[in-house]
Amino acid sequence: MIYVANRYASVRKVKQIILFVSVMAFVFPNILFAQGAANQDARESYKQGLSLFEEGKHVEAAAAFERAYELRPSWKILFNIGQCYAAAGMFGPAIEAFEKYLVDGRDDIPEERKEYVIREIKRIRELIGQVDVKAPDGAVILIDGIERGTAPLLGPIRVAASKKHELLVKEEAGQELLKRDFSVGGGQTVTITAQKKAEPAPAPIEEPEPEIAEAPEEEPEEEPEEDKGLDQTWFWVAGGATVALAGGTVAMAVMVDQKGQEFDDNPSRDLKDEGETLQTVGIALMATTCAAAVATGILAIFTDWEMEKEDSPEDEKSDVAVAPYIGPSSGGASFLLHW
Repeated sequence: MIYVANRYASVRKVKQIILFVSVMAFVFPNILFAQGAANQDARESYKQGLSLFEEGKHVEAAAAFERAYELRPSWKILFNIGQCYAAAGMFGPAIEAFEKYLVDGRDDIPEERKEYVIREIKRIRELIGQVDVKAPDGAVILIDGIERGTAPLLGPIRVAASKKHELLVKEEAGQELLKRDFSVGGGQTVTITAQKKAEPAPAPIEEPEPEIAEAPEEEPEEEPEEDKGLDQTWFWVAGGATVALAGGTVAMAVMVDQKGQEFDDNPSRDLKDEGETLQTVGIALMATTCAAAVATGILAIFTDWEMEKEDSPEDEKSDVAVAPYIGPSSGGASFLLHW
């Protein structure tokens, strides 16, 4: 009797594990899909940066690499950003990217690459000056169209020496506080102050008579079709199967618990065998549910979520319905696909 009681105590623990896995089966695909979408966008931005750099569009290439870094931060991308800005003659952002590359990469950077970056930083430092911008707190500071910080700044901003630069200072709301050109010599620092402008009195507005102009009719250009991924049907079928298996797993856990209660009320060898059989089936369902959840997550990464059915009217969209059921001696889930 003690052996059988301990046996059913382990069955209850298995039931708890099955319930936990069933919940994770619903959450895991969504996590995989979000990560997969971010990774795909980062890869596309990185490839775009390489292509733009080869075309000699160094500023645009730096922007593409920065988007890739924001989506999937990696210290290796900072080297590409520094190279792009250095090639464009924008030495301030270049030296900032190279310095952050050395700090974040540390001992993982190959020795040859590290020596190259250090030499490049020394070379650039001889070609830069500094501008100290004083502006109201929260003001955004842009130099040559690139955001370089928010007031109050931690220190002067480094820029290429002996070169004309455009400084733009804007409030958080977008109002322009200052816009002017400046230049600075190598190793020098200039200070520029931006203040809030007084609001002018509103001038009277004369409303002109409205003119009605007919817009020329233009035929829309057809975009070439692109193969963006798998059809959404595969994802929904796999997702439905995952939900159905999860429902069956929960139902099996309930049946195991019922058998345990029946055994507690009337211990017998037959009830013990039935309980062990149901336990084995529950574990198998749990493993199948996990596999289905992983498959659903992988399909989510390669599914084209912008795909629409061209031949179907808007009110005749496909539907997937999953209905779990639990009976006194059986359980499972029904899976319906409506077109």
